Amino acid sequence: MTKEGQKYWNNRETKESVWEMPLEYKLALETTADSPDGGESPEEKAERSFSKLLKDSGVTYGWDWERTLRKIVLHPQFHVISDAKDRRVAFQKYFEQSRQQEIESALKKYNGLKEAYMKLLHDKAVKPYSRWKTFLPLLKDELAFQNFEEETGEARRLFEDYTFQLRRDQRERENKDREEAMIFLTTYLKSMNLTVLSHWQDVLDRLRHDPSIKEHPKVRTLNKLDLLIVYEGFMKQLETEYNDKRAERSQKRRRVRSPA
Repeated sequence: MTKEGQKYWNNRETKESVWEMPLEYKLALETTADSPDGGESPEEKAERSFSKLLKDSGVTYGWDWERTLRKIVLHPQFHVISDAKDRRVAFQKYFEQSRQQEIESALKKYNGLKEAYMKLLHDKAVKPYSRWKTFLPLLKDELAFQNFEEETGEARRLFEDYTFQLRRDQRERENKDREEAMIFLTTYLKSMNLTVLSHWQDVLDRLRHDPSIKEHPKVRTLNKLDLLIVYEGFMKQLETEYNDKRAERSQKRRRVRSPA
């Protein structure tokens, strides 16, 4: 402001003074006029305006500062940040934000494509031991497959991951079913009133001819070795209990015979 009280505008970088509000300052004001400043400082407002200039100019991750300068240096809003160093800092901040946004965008796109491809493998009834060469002709014309460039090997890698997961899930189910079947079988052996003199072959014959065993969906998956393991574990328990009772009876007899 002059001594006479007249307002003027001075550019600290160019040392130029004008009576009317500079266009770049007007643009900066218009940029922030429609949104609450949320307590922003003038520097923060200027940085936001400069970032908008970069975005509107198509500056993205991968641009260097020199290329960016050639694109925006003549724009009126270029001087919304007057200090050259501060402009460079604002550019670097925008650069990092753009890089993070591109990474997040690429990851979101990839996850969407992957989800569609996994659904395709499910719909095509890919099994735990399905082979890539067998299913490739069934997949190659599908858009979900074509979204992955074949030369990258990504479609095959995901196929292998999918079948590996199927095999692992299958093993976990089989192990769980086997464990439940062996528990059921142990309970069944208890109901047979076996003794330490019972023979394996006799027990096996009874198991093979009992409908409740033959028709049990999980017990049917057990092989002869599994049955033998359950039988031997049960018989070992019977023998332990039998020997403990014998030892207890012998101890009682000794106490009775001992003189008072």
